Amino acid sequence: MSSSHRHWRRAAVGFAVFLGAVNILSALTPTLSWRHAYLVHVVPLVIRGGSRLLTVIAGFLLFVTSPALGKGKRTAWVVTLTLVLVSTFLHLLKGLDYEEAAVTMAFGVFLLAAAGHFQARSDAPSIRTGLNILVAAVLFNLLYAVTGLYLWHHHLSLKADGRTILAAAFYLASFSFYPGLAGLTPVSRWFLDSAYGVNSASLLTAVWMLLRPVAHRQHASLQEHELARNLAERWGRSSLVFFTLWPDKLYYFPAAGDCYVAYRQVGDTAVALGDPVGAPEKIRAAIEEFINLADENGWYPVFYQVLPDFLPAYRQAGLNLLKIGEEALIPLENFSLSGRAWKEVRYSVNKASRAGLGVRFYDPPLDDSLLDRLAEVSEAWLRFRHVPEKGFSLGWFARQVVRDLLVATVEDRHGRIYAFADFVPMYHLPQASPDLMRYQPDAPAGAMDLLIVEAAYYFQQRGYLALNLGLAPLASITPEEKEGLAGQAEALLFRSFANLQGLYHFKAKYNPAWEPRYLAYPGTLTLPKAALAVVRAGNPQGLRAYFRPVRRQRLNG
Repeated sequence: MSSSHRHWRRAAVGFAVFLGAVNILSALTPTLSWRHAYLVHVVPLVIRGGSRLLTVIAGFLLFVTSPALGKGKRTAWVVTLTLVLVSTFLHLLKGLDYEEAAVTMAFGVFLLAAAGHFQARSDAPSIRTGLNILVAAVLFNLLYAVTGLYLWHHHLSLKADGRTILAAAFYLASFSFYPGLAGLTPVSRWFLDSAYGVNSASLLTAVWMLLRPVAHRQHASLQEHELARNLAERWGRSSLVFFTLWPDKLYYFPAAGDCYVAYRQVGDTAVALGDPVGAPEKIRAAIEEFINLADENGWYPVFYQVLPDFLPAYRQAGLNLLKIGEEALIPLENFSLSGRAWKEVRYSVNKASRAGLGVRFYDPPLDDSLLDRLAEVSEAWLRFRHVPEKGFSLGWFARQVVRDLLVATVEDRHGRIYAFADFVPMYHLPQASPDLMRYQPDAPAGAMDLLIVEAAYYFQQRGYLALNLGLAPLASITPEEKEGLAGQAEALLFRSFANLQGLYHFKAKYNPAWEPRYLAYPGTLTLPKAALAVVRAGNPQGLRAYFRPVRRQRLNG
């Protein structure tokens, strides 16, 4: 999104919120005496009273539409302009308030001048639904009013003839006051109040449907997935590339070709996993095109776990950057357990070996019997940790995927599997990276250390340069970076990692090299929304499942 778009939209949001407040305050303010004296002879009381109520409703709807206006939605622009024009006339009808009318009209001129900055689409099916709801609501409100007035006319100050009932119903359905209509009993007064409540609820529902973000399909096509897979095999150079090919992703292919962005739509946020995958010279353009796609659809663009390589491109595209942690890379060229720095790991590995444990590697494809044994370990680990399967930037235990991966297991002399790890493709990156690292709750001490060390030797012998242990959340984050909105966003992102220091220590004891990872997001005020969208993207079972492990650990602690 260009800075010009951003400035015009922010100004429109500020103006809309200001005029919403003006509408409400003006409706609550008594009319000046000389204006009242004039209006008494020109505008009937029922119209003046109805105009006040409609002014309040228009003011509230200006508040409702302002967020969508900030996203540049064309529908929000049309709705806001309509509210502005209606408000201009309402200010004159309710109290000859030409000052408010002039300010409101000025906003209308501003909106017309800024029309080109509001081109983002709303969801077409939702627009149709919203319009259908609006038409149905008008008919329902009228029917509700007619039925209620007929059934309760003996509790109202109203004649029972059909013409009077129909006229009063039209007034109620249009948020106006019918002259002389009043409730004589508590039930009849409730009915009159409920008529306005039904009107308001149906109107708000219709407006909400009109302003909904564009909803894309939930799954990529087979052709898109195949194209992304070919590009990943040709250009992949990140530990996240393999996960961009999982079925929870959608794909955007820039016009320039040789590149793709893997993302998930979470509400009004499009969360991309890592950097665009493709030719390095196409990455900058892919970032900008994806941001433009998000802008056209009224989404907030977010890139999760981006590399340091393309940070200038994100900044140039107008995104902010937040460091969220570092990846731990064990160098393999001269890897060994000799020396004081490896004392802790060496002790743990020796202890596991003395307990009779060993590591075995299985080449794909894995047979069903082995998959059953791995699934048993995985399920026990999930139960023990009180966590559901994750997604987005992590894999889950999918038999059809694990079957085709290299797997290392920790087994005793009888062949019982105590722990395992599967290793995902890194394509053109000379690294190996485990995805799932899971163990039985009764695994002997040192089992995971033994697995990682043996994996390091295994890949060292095959010419790999590093064993990638993945992201250590909040690693090397300064105290200043943990304050304010940034700190709150980081806390939300990694709330389910209850023992962050323990996770960092587990990876740090392997003396890794550290590479920073970042979150790219549109602006400071959108950071909490961006963090929540990332959390939702990675937790297909919902936020309740995400927060449940922390709650259980606190209760058990």
